[in-house]
Amino acid sequence: MATYLLSFSPKYWRQETKVENPYQEWDQMIDDIQKGRRARGSWTCGHNKRIQKGDRVFFIKLGGVPRGVFASGTVVRGSYRARHWIDARKMAWYVDFECDRIVNPRDDVLEIDQLKAISDTMTWTPQSSGVEIPTEVAETLEKSWRQFLREKRRNERIKSREIAILPEEADMDKTYSEGARMRITVNRYERDPEARRRCIEYHLTRCSVCGISLEELYGEIGKGYIHVHHIRPLSECGKGYEVDPIKDLRPVCPNCHAMIHRKKRPFTIEQMRKIVEQYRNRRA
Repeated sequence: MATYLLSFSPKYWRQETKVENPYQEWDQMIDDIQKGRRARGSWTCGHNKRIQKGDRVFFIKLGGVPRGVFASGTVVRGSYRARHWIDARKMAWYVDFECDRIVNPRDDVLEIDQLKAISDTMTWTPQSSGVEIPTEVAETLEKSWRQFLREKRRNERIKSREIAILPEEADMDKTYSEGARMRITVNRYERDPEARRRCIEYHLTRCSVCGISLEELYGEIGKGYIHVHHIRPLSECGKGYEVDPIKDLRPVCPNCHAMIHRKKRPFTIEQMRKIVEQYRNRRA
């Protein structure tokens, strides 16, 4: 898996497309993730023809203040040619991606100075999109990106709407009365997209607790959708712990995942199975 840097210049985007809000696509992605929808999009990758499905991408805002990384994701369709986003008479190279983490790019980014501290040889202000990030630099970037997000949540320096996280990555342990402004308190640890993929590849997408298949329940819109639960909370694993996607992870439906985390010490898969079975028998 390779890692690439895709660039975004709101000033240039506004000038060339004449759109009033150059952040519109990113606002939509934040909204999609907050509402539990897949946040997918297409982006130009310059002249890079090597990007493949499964590769990692980081998005960097250039031009204006602040400048820096504001989103990350995984490529779902590698480099392909299509009509140029400005001039339909021309062709350009694109990738399709699914965004997994995003902050408000207007005023909340992992800034250039922080990126230079990761590597002072990496070109963090490229002339075109699609620059490959060396493996060692990419590994450090991933760690710095996680730390950046953790600090933002811990210090509560931004509004809850400005950091979007996938619902499956949230441990929800607080509820609020109806009519009150809802705020979900979460403890979110790194979820490796590759580990998730391998877990689903092995265990498939049927819930390990209740046995439901969301595709069978909802049809096409539920196809392939499932949460992934860490059997052992990552908060107990310590640094250096490597997740085994087959032994440590299990696919669970959103409802069962929420119930698992109804108490501070999460229920085990086995405990939840017994609860589900108990109440199924009562209804029978």
